[in-house]
Amino acid sequence: MRKTILSLVLLVLISTLCFGFETGKNPTKAAVLSLAIPGGGQFYNEAYYKSVGVLSVQAFVISQTVYNHNLMVDYRDKMNSSEGEAKLLYESKFNQMHRRRQNDFWWLGSIAFLSIVDAIVDAHLYNFEDKRDEVHILFGGNKIGIGINF
Repeated sequence: MRKTILSLVLLVLISTLCFGFETGKNPTKAAVLSLAIPGGGQFYNEAYYKSVGVLSVQAFVISQTVYNHNLMVDYRDKMNSSEGEAKLLYESKFNQMHRRRQNDFWWLGSIAFLSIVDAIVDAHLYNFEDKRDEVHILFGGNKIGIGINF
């Protein structure tokens, strides 16, 4: 299973490297890559430092979620196999880990959503520097005009 996932990730990264350096960027492609691979949309948009940052943050939150889930399962098993005071203690710990895991899910979803939005915006603004030089705002008297160079 891990080899399949790793192969898929490498395939997407290689295809991004081969076909990702066009004159403009496709916002849909950036969104899909950002959804499929943490930091993939940022990598596609050639924002490499941002890609590493997004990947790091999402990897940390995923690891925290897995850690808290494993603790929750452990406390649940101990709660089900004990009685009396110990059962109440394990139930309290189980509830605490459940809340932490749920918070981790919210953080993970929020970070993923923001990284997708960021990838879409970056793709739309990829050629901004080139396009900015083509548009000029003209002021004269009581008039404001826009000039576009082709």
